[in-house]
Amino acid sequence: MKINRYKIVNNDQNTVKPDVFEKLIVFLCSFSILINHWPLHISYIVSGTVLLSIIVILIDLSLKRRHLVSFRTGDIFIVFIFLVTLFIGLNQSYAPSYGLKKFFQVLSWCFYAFFVAGYIRRFYKTFLICNFLLMFVYFIILTLVYGNIYNFFIESTLVNAQRLGSTYGEGEELLNPIWLSRYIGFLLISSLILSTQYKLKFIQPVVFFIGVLYMLASGSKGPIVAFLFAVFFFFRIYKIFNLKIILILSTIFIVSIISLIFYFGIDNNQYLMERFSFTDGTAAQRWNRILDVFEFEESNVVLGNGTGHYGYKTTGHDSRDYPHNIFVELLYENGILGVMLISILIFRTISKIVPKRVRNDGLKMSACFFLYFFLNSLTSGDLLTNQFLFLFMLIVLSRQKFDIHKTKARQ
Repeated sequence: MKINRYKIVNNDQNTVKPDVFEKLIVFLCSFSILINHWPLHISYIVSGTVLLSIIVILIDLSLKRRHLVSFRTGDIFIVFIFLVTLFIGLNQSYAPSYGLKKFFQVLSWCFYAFFVAGYIRRFYKTFLICNFLLMFVYFIILTLVYGNIYNFFIESTLVNAQRLGSTYGEGEELLNPIWLSRYIGFLLISSLILSTQYKLKFIQPVVFFIGVLYMLASGSKGPIVAFLFAVFFFFRIYKIFNLKIILILSTIFIVSIISLIFYFGIDNNQYLMERFSFTDGTAAQRWNRILDVFEFEESNVVLGNGTGHYGYKTTGHDSRDYPHNIFVELLYENGILGVMLISILIFRTISKIVPKRVRNDGLKMSACFFLYFFLNSLTSGDLLTNQFLFLFMLIVLSRQKFDIHKTKARQ
């Protein structure tokens, strides 16, 4: 005899297994992050995947299953004012094309977060599994595009000193080393969190070794530093103080560095050593970019000089350029108002993920990702390429209510 029964569950917990629609939505969320770091010209697929995700979500909502989240009125108001500030800044900017791209990027991912936050938080295990599986797909793609990592190092260090991830096509940058390293760090954090749910045994060390090699091959320091802080935060928020695990991961990281230096040859890897010894001048150049913002005489301290205007100031025409720090970027383009609004949102997010207050696994996962992308935004990229900061920031800020779900059992 079939019996229909209802039970109250907390939407934040993965107490109900996702069905086909819900698995598809979570997969599309994971895939939408992957294709933003794809070394091929498929920009139209990015928007297509996001749109398809929303369509499937609307279909799922039509089945009267509530997975949408709510936000505090104050948070919604701050996000709205921030978007309005970016939009108004377009009128002041001499680089409206670049500014418009940044505005729509932030707008679309904030809008996207409203739809997918409930699914990612509730079905976080499925999200982690999707990331873990797509990680192997990404490694295969990197091998097909850039070739064997050994051959890549030999060629880059002896011939053209090319960093892993520098990819151009049809007059635009499809992928750069920072994006590549940032995404691999995200995948490694996913696998680390997944290991708290499932025993990955020997797979985890192998994955970490390969992932760290690729991150080092990119020559990007910022994502590696952000990754190390995020890993420490992971141990703290999940209350994992097992010295054995920390020693194993530390050993893998150190062995990866030593392998690169000695296996590929110290003499032949002068470029790699310079990248991580800060003697290549990149760090100094970025610091000078930050200092330049405070020396621009025409700067409007309160409202800024307009969204995207930094690119015009440094290049003389409507093109993309940025100081590799979103606070400095917003200070110059949108003034103290822009910095204040984003600071309030980040402070609200951080106050919600204080370790002693976080008890939900879906929220813990989102908190690790938020911290990782937040730290990345301080050392690289602009609003256009730090879209995942807004995605996971809003996921952390989201709230889910108790819901009634229909389950069937046989008796």
